[in-house]
Amino acid sequence: MDGFNLIFSLLRKYFFWMFLILSAVLLQSPKEGQAVQQETRIPAGVSMARFQLISKPAFSEAYNGYGERVPLKWLLINDEQLNDWVTGSISREETVMESSWIYGLSQDWMLEMVLPLVSKKQSSNLVLKNGAPSNNEWDVILKNLQTETVSGLGDIRLKAGYEMGTSTKWFVRGGLTLSFPSGRSGTPRGVYPFSSGKQIYDSQFFLHINWYPFVRGLRNGLRFSQNTAIKGERENMDGVDSSFSKGNRFEFHYNWSYEHSDLFYAFELHHLQQLESQLGGGANDQGYLDQGLLEIGWGNLNQLESNLLELPWQVRLGHRRPLRGERQPIAPAWQLDAQIYF
Repeated sequence: MDGFNLIFSLLRKYFFWMFLILSAVLLQSPKEGQAVQQETRIPAGVSMARFQLISKPAFSEAYNGYGERVPLKWLLINDEQLNDWVTGSISREETVMESSWIYGLSQDWMLEMVLPLVSKKQSSNLVLKNGAPSNNEWDVILKNLQTETVSGLGDIRLKAGYEMGTSTKWFVRGGLTLSFPSGRSGTPRGVYPFSSGKQIYDSQFFLHINWYPFVRGLRNGLRFSQNTAIKGERENMDGVDSSFSKGNRFEFHYNWSYEHSDLFYAFELHHLQQLESQLGGGANDQGYLDQGLLEIGWGNLNQLESNLLELPWQVRLGHRRPLRGERQPIAPAWQLDAQIYF
């Protein structure tokens, strides 16, 4: 028994130090945001409320098509000649408050509704250099990139998940998430819009695999998803209404988490692959983004395995940073997440 306790103690120290090392690596990486993508089993008739605050401080850089860090204006202005004649800078910041309600319909089925409130700010001092040629389209583009603030309801999401298989060591869930164009604040323009919602219908198919190694409290997760949007209309950066078709998006998440006593540690690696969107006069947004996320939390959820709790809860603090990418903004994010079961 002493030998087992020694091995368990060494493993616990190993995972703790691994978490600290990954923290140091990610926090020194170049500076997007949801919590660690985990699927939690919800018993039939049980509800969970979740509140998440996501903050992206002002960011002014992006990855170009070669994976290099460039000013954000190079991503938003789809005109190489105009970029050469523009001076100044542009930055964006964003705060999102999401309220979620999750309900176990049966032993296998669950439903989730997410209600986001969005606040965004765009700060710009972009102007044409002296001697720039006269061009009405350039004037419209710069006007559409002026300083602006938008706030209001974001795009509401509904999710249905089905437990496809389970054991004491793993479980698999697949499902569908629908996003509705309820965010109406601001006018979405181009393929990197500044508005509270995308104003298009979007669907996501996902498959999530959780497995539990031999160490109690340790969990690994793999998640695969594909997003497809319904074709609609949107203004291009010239201010002209055009047919818009958002390119498909594929995402892969790997996460590791460890709960001991009331503490929770987690990290996640996230890969996003964006296919090219189609917009008359719009930008080429085909690219990818690799991100790392670290979370630390506190609560009593780990006690559910051995005790019947009146109010199971957990609070987490996380930080997400892009690591590398192409044609994507470099936007760090802080997030605060609270979960309550009832």
